[in-house]
Amino acid sequence: GFYKPTFAVVAHDGLLFVGEHWGKILIANTGALFLDLSASGLNRVSFGPPSQGLLCLAFHPQYETNGRYFLSYTRIEDGAVVVREYRVSSNPQI
Repeated sequence: GFYKPTFAVVAHDGLLFVGEHWGKILIANTGALFLDLSASGLNRVSFGPPSQGLLCLAFHPQYETNGRYFLSYTRIEDGAVVVREYRVSSNPQI
């Protein structure tokens, strides 16, 4: 199961990505961890009330070639909602 899922997104290749309230994104088809923004020392996501947390994932139209994707989440420092660009890396704890 998932811990407080906030979204589900199907990528171009058919993989299902599920975001959890506190900052993890898992690939439901495989159970693999795609991204963990809640890792110790890396926590960027405020996960207070249900309206906060990891909110959305969107893949760049050329994701398959450039590895770019975008996240929306509530920033821990001030509670602001931010949209930030990321690139796929071998380390899911970025």
